[in-house]
Amino acid sequence: MAELINKLNIKYNNIIDECVCYTTSDEATPKTISNGSFWKIKNNNTICYLGLWPTNENQDSGFHSKLKIKKNGIEYYVEKKVLNEFTVTINQSAHQTIKVSCNGQIYTSTFKAAAGSKFTVTVEPEKGYTAGKPNYSNGYINSNITISASSASSSSCFITIVSGSHQTVKVTINNETSYTSSFSASHGDTYYVEIIPEEGYIAGSLISGSIRGTITGNLTIKASDAEIKKYSVYVAQPNIIINDSIIAEEMYNYGTSITARVTGLQNGIGINKFYLGEFLIKIVQSKHQTIKVIVNGTEEFTDNFVITSEDTYEIQIIPEEGYVAGIILNNISMSGKFYSNSTIEASEAKIMLCTITVTQPEHGDIYVNGIIGSSFTFKKGSSINIEVKPDEGYKLFKIYKSTN
Repeated sequence: MAELINKLNIKYNNIIDECVCYTTSDEATPKTISNGSFWKIKNNNTICYLGLWPTNENQDSGFHSKLKIKKNGIEYYVEKKVLNEFTVTINQSAHQTIKVSCNGQIYTSTFKAAAGSKFTVTVEPEKGYTAGKPNYSNGYINSNITISASSASSSSCFITIVSGSHQTVKVTINNETSYTSSFSASHGDTYYVEIIPEEGYIAGSLISGSIRGTITGNLTIKASDAEIKKYSVYVAQPNIIINDSIIAEEMYNYGTSITARVTGLQNGIGINKFYLGEFLIKIVQSKHQTIKVIVNGTEEFTDNFVITSEDTYEIQIIPEEGYVAGIILNNISMSGKFYSNSTIEASEAKIMLCTITVTQPEHGDIYVNGIIGSSFTFKKGSSINIEVKPDEGYKLFKIYKSTN
């Protein structure tokens, strides 16, 4: 391809476009578009040719100047000279990938492209994210450009909770926030599921979702219905009627009311007590001490629990340091067996007091926290200051201390 040294300069709005003068019409005619043509002119008495771009095609290519001419009834722009190539800088951001398609190639990092090259931009998010918006969607490369996108945002996932009857499904997100009804969470959040049954029911099991995991999309956490607790009632016959029936063993749902009566007793024999097999024991804790119940020598409880009439128990009251434990109330023994629902509580723990006895010496005084005296009472753990002041002409020989 031959270009003349002489150029055609076109000035428009104080901007000068330099147009290349070719030696042949074939060289001047644009090859990358349809209907490209040429314009034959004389420049400094030399015949030369300029490229012509149809005004209805490739308007943003960067190859055309502002000068229009008409040839064979078609309107054209006169071609201007452009740089050979430009730099396209791609600024990637977290959780998404910017891809630039140009000249049959896909780029994800900075590249160079010939002037006038067409490009398109796509932004692909990571799973669980929504892509940001690019500053370019497509166009032609006419200068150095930088392509970027707004930040990707975490996708919101909807978590549906179906608890089932007589229980509550609780879902805790990121070990911080708990939900018992349907809610929205971010992709990537961690979760933990608990199934909490109502009193007298056995929790169901998960039939959709898992006990713990990571949220990667919309999720349904569903549990089967809780089942009511059932209890066996064993009757040591004879002559005991349960709910108007003579039975040796029967299953009853939690909460079922049972009436027991005895018939056919011999003269002079009365009923001392009915014994039921399982009882609820409530523990009421108080400040500065802990009530602990040991069952059958192995199991330890500091909160409510269930015990049978066959189990043995031992109660311990453990005070905090500096306190004296209270005593068990409600006429409950410190050990034995339970034959009814019971509540274990203790009187308040009392702070431990210590007495300091001071034997004042002759020819001087002993001060305890700045006071002269013979007896002082303090809370255990208190800090005290002891000072000895001998009379004039005397000095301290020795301090004697005994502990009771």
